[in-house]
Amino acid sequence: MKKITKKLLSILLVVTMCVTSLGVVSFAETTSVATSTTIDTANYSLTGKHPSFKWNTVTLESGDDVLYAIHCWSNGSSYSTGKKFFSKSGITNTKYTAAKSLNYIDFPYSYQVCAYADGESPDWSTAITRTISLPGEMSIAAPTNVTAKITYPSKANNTSKLGEIVQQDNTVTVSWDVEDSSQYDRFEIYRVNASGNRTLASTVKASASKTHYSDKHQSAQGTFQFVVSACPKGSLYPCILLESEPTQSLEIKAKCLCKGVEDIPKNLYWTAKAKKNISIYKSAGGKKIGTLKKGKSLECTWKFAPTTFGFWEEPSWVQVKYNGGKAWLKWSQVKMCWHITYNDFAWSVKEDFINSEDIGSSTNYLIWISRHAQRTNVFHKEGGKWKLIKVYDCNTGNYYQPLKGGKYSITGHEFKKIKEHRNGRLYYFTYSTKFKGSGTFHTRCRWVDTGNLRNSIKRHPTTKGCCRLYDAAAKYVYNLPAGTRVYIH
Repeated sequence: MKKITKKLLSILLVVTMCVTSLGVVSFAETTSVATSTTIDTANYSLTGKHPSFKWNTVTLESGDDVLYAIHCWSNGSSYSTGKKFFSKSGITNTKYTAAKSLNYIDFPYSYQVCAYADGESPDWSTAITRTISLPGEMSIAAPTNVTAKITYPSKANNTSKLGEIVQQDNTVTVSWDVEDSSQYDRFEIYRVNASGNRTLASTVKASASKTHYSDKHQSAQGTFQFVVSACPKGSLYPCILLESEPTQSLEIKAKCLCKGVEDIPKNLYWTAKAKKNISIYKSAGGKKIGTLKKGKSLECTWKFAPTTFGFWEEPSWVQVKYNGGKAWLKWSQVKMCWHITYNDFAWSVKEDFINSEDIGSSTNYLIWISRHAQRTNVFHKEGGKWKLIKVYDCNTGNYYQPLKGGKYSITGHEFKKIKEHRNGRLYYFTYSTKFKGSGTFHTRCRWVDTGNLRNSIKRHPTTKGCCRLYDAAAKYVYNLPAGTRVYIH
């Protein structure tokens, strides 16, 4: 054996390890070299999900300090070609416990331990490499006969309830077979795009009657395949060796709802819910004409009294629909409840809708604020048609300080604005983009004295007439040119 020089010592042991579904550790045969300058012993153990490694001490004839490095990977013949788990260098002792936990059990990992002189770098190219076979056949099989199909709504039913339409839009059903479902703990369904990127669509608890999954909220568009990964009982993680073959490719895109796009709700609406048994009045402060029992609600008409009050004040009365006419309730006796949808139409349906509205803009951009979905949609003109490019969650105006519908345009920008809260504290927001009167897009508000957030984005109509966005979204809108159409619908 050659003598080891000061420049570099890099002797490597490659061991493949596998943890079975019962947590038993097995090893391949090691290579033994009888010299104190060689790593000839390396052991592996598992505490919880964190692997620990130990190896023999290496000495240099020069007497220089020795450092150790370790690579760990899976799914490849080397660290550079496999799926990297972790890499650590500069280790001064002969043991190391990984800070990361194993991603999969029942899946082979490989690791390398390298010794090298202090002041040098590990040279992995000099490694002694061995080929280790994968674990033997498993006693249970991967899911088979995996299929996926997509269905669309034939027409826009229940158009007054947006959510019921959306839940039928782009429904994907994935089905599979297993010999004995009692051997499995659960199944994981992955959506794989054309680039091979995987997204977990759902986890399904294993049962004799449940070998299918329906995704009723498909917002992704493009070409996808689906795979089903099975997790055996007693194993903590899905087993990559128990993964089905991919399904056929599906092109997912929203079906045009034809006349249904005209039925997209033009308004969110509010109801007034009685906090206790309360009186119903013919006019604000007028004659009592009925009683609204505790917990019961009446739909509001968007009118309130008085009609003018301070910025932080609230109205005293709210008008509601009652017995085919109008009536009034005391504001302090009701809880105001908004009615929006937390679902949303697919992108192509939104594009069909906006293009059917024939909305012009002085720029190549258009913004649609959907109050019913509490979403801000940004479109770009391409080939004479509006193409949806961004969708952002937002908060719009409350009942008595609403963000009124209509067609407006961006008129100006202001980077930072400071205001005073009713408790006297100052707060500010940034990336303010004005589009009507006092109406603006801007970021979440923060306190001047601490910088902490004063509010958040929950897709609720709770602002005082503005459109509140997450910071990155507000910055994007801030950079759109003046004259960009803002459609509130």
